[in-house]
Amino acid sequence: PVDMPAAVRRHVGAHVAAGLAADRFEVAVAPGLPALWADPDKVDQILGNLLENAVRHGEGTVTIEVEPACGAEGTAVTVSDEGPGIPEDSMPRVFTRFWRGSKRGGTGLGLYIVKGIVEAHGGTIDIGRAPGGGARFRFTLPAAVPAHMA
Repeated sequence: PVDMPAAVRRHVGAHVAAGLAADRFEVAVAPGLPALWADPDKVDQILGNLLENAVRHGEGTVTIEVEPACGAEGTAVTVSDEGPGIPEDSMPRVFTRFWRGSKRGGTGLGLYIVKGIVEAHGGTIDIGRAPGGGARFRFTLPAAVPAHMA
């Protein structure tokens, strides 16, 4: 099983070790998380991409919330920032190949790959607007082995 809170803390720690201020990140972990069946390397890829995007393209505090998924046996992770967000008309395209929100680096494949990994694990991912107006990505991974893998 994957320890999602530990994985989140590891990624935040890597950003802090690379020179970002620790207070740039806020991590909230709810109690009662189920044991999570997932490939730890792929979970790292998901978290790495979402946090890197929030740091590179967002502003202010990057908030990472880990909680039991509503109405499902699984874990939900929300990554949000306080930047300008993603324009409403671009939201339907963020998970397509080669979509880039800005000219600041990247190949435009990261979110496309993240979506594929989440869905391969039987999970879901969506985008929205954070309370402060920035981008909000939320993914849910099931606790059980996906039916096609059982």
